[in-house]
Amino acid sequence: MYMNEDLMWERLKDMQREAENSRLWAAAHPNPFRGLRDWVAKLASRSTQAQPPSLREDLQAGERDVA
Repeated sequence: MYMNEDLMWERLKDMQREAENSRLWAAAHPNPFRGLRDWVAKLASRSTQAQPPSLREDLQAGERDVA
């Protein structure tokens, strides 16, 4: 890909620098979607707990029929 070894070496150093900068930036800036993901997971777990027992039993019976 690279004919010149010096050019290849510089590109490798650039890629390593980009990876390190990306890692440092990610550590300093938390993912804004993590909170959203956790919130959605909490809502999903609540919705299955909030179902009436008869509906929950019907759903579980349906899962057993499929398996």
